[in-house]
Amino acid sequence: VPFGYLSQHGGDELQIRSAGGSAALVFEGGADIAAQGNVTINGNILGDANEAKTIFAATTSNTITIGGGVGSTVATAGDLTVTGADIVVGPNADADRSIKFGHIANPVIMGIDDDQNMFAIHTGAAFTADNDIEIAANGAVTFNGAVTFDNGIADAGAITTADINGGTVDAITSLTVANNVDVGNYKITSKALEASDLTATRVVFAGSNGLLADD
Repeated sequence: VPFGYLSQHGGDELQIRSAGGSAALVFEGGADIAAQGNVTINGNILGDANEAKTIFAATTSNTITIGGGVGSTVATAGDLTVTGADIVVGPNADADRSIKFGHIANPVIMGIDDDQNMFAIHTGAAFTADNDIEIAANGAVTFNGAVTFDNGIADAGAITTADINGGTVDAITSLTVANNVDVGNYKITSKALEASDLTATRVVFAGSNGLLADD
């Protein structure tokens, strides 16, 4: 029972056809071979020499898919270089999207933490409820660990909360307060002290609760 045959199809093109007459493999002259359907390979694909090989679509609008679907892995034994402009990780759907950097002591994961709807960078194998760095949908950035700026901060802008140097603030050139300041059982040391409500040449005395006044 015949199951296929060879056929010359114009010029130097050679075809391997099924018994029904459909072309399966087309040798297009020279070294080119065109498969007319799916190709199943149970072994490896080997190059003929130690040189670069290319897999490409016939037109730039087509997509090449590598992998067996959800749960499959595509592995490259060497470096991966992307010459295009974009890398797209996953479709627009509610799910984690991550890039992982393997390490024995300090693995790192970065990407979309879907549980918190934010972009995160974290030292660990998986996202957590308090990742090291988190960027929310509104652009707010949260650092859940200590942050060190070796060269200082050029312009801090408005700081809504601050704990500077364990509660000590140094080298202040100007300080404006909007309410009373109470230093408790401590002292204020100054070479010159100006009380704007006092009048020159009058005698200063302490009034109720130590309030300075003049007469």
